[in-house]
Amino acid sequence: QFIQNSATDNGGAIDSGQGTMTIANSQFLGNYADNNGGAIYNWNNAEIVNSVFIGNLSGLAGGAILQSRHPIGDAVLEIINSTFTGNRAGTKGGAIRVSENPSFFSTVNITNNIIWNNQDETGIGTGNASINSSSFAILNYDHSLIQGYGTSGTGNLDENPLFVVDGDPSTAPNTLGNTRLRMASPAIDAGDDGAVLLSTDLDGNARIQGLAVDMGAYE
Repeated sequence: QFIQNSATDNGGAIDSGQGTMTIANSQFLGNYADNNGGAIYNWNNAEIVNSVFIGNLSGLAGGAILQSRHPIGDAVLEIINSTFTGNRAGTKGGAIRVSENPSFFSTVNITNNIIWNNQDETGIGTGNASINSSSFAILNYDHSLIQGYGTSGTGNLDENPLFVVDGDPSTAPNTLGNTRLRMASPAIDAGDDGAVLLSTDLDGNARIQGLAVDMGAYE
């Protein structure tokens, strides 16, 4: 758990880039950065699985995560079975910002995720508040519920995931929210079984249950 950490520059909880980073079964709650990446500022390859980002705040871009350019090559961020709500950025990307570099590409692959009720300069719940990606970045997403992104692509949703309690971006940084799914959630049994990397969810419950894996960090 990374709770209510702060940074006067980038990465309220983690600033990573010297090597490949792997995060699993983690919670990032109420972290703050003056500049970019309220929870995580990353500029190399990384993988994030079964993790929750609630109520993180950045003064500039990437309320929860800013995936930056790598100074000497391309970088890939994989996010699988994770949940983002109540995060806020002062400028771009309330949940996630993928920044630019005309020489090298940042690629972000999003699978089995839920991104809902985040905020940036465009408002609460807009597409840019969910993910803001530069023209020099590559964004791939499937079997995910991303607010404001519609239902194009493979298995994607854009409707209320019915969390037990939504996060509140307007008061970030905070630790408010419960992203477990209510029984009527459209995210239940809506994920891609082939992308599952761990046999349990964030609560330690067996994953997969039902007809297919659920989206988000909780099965």
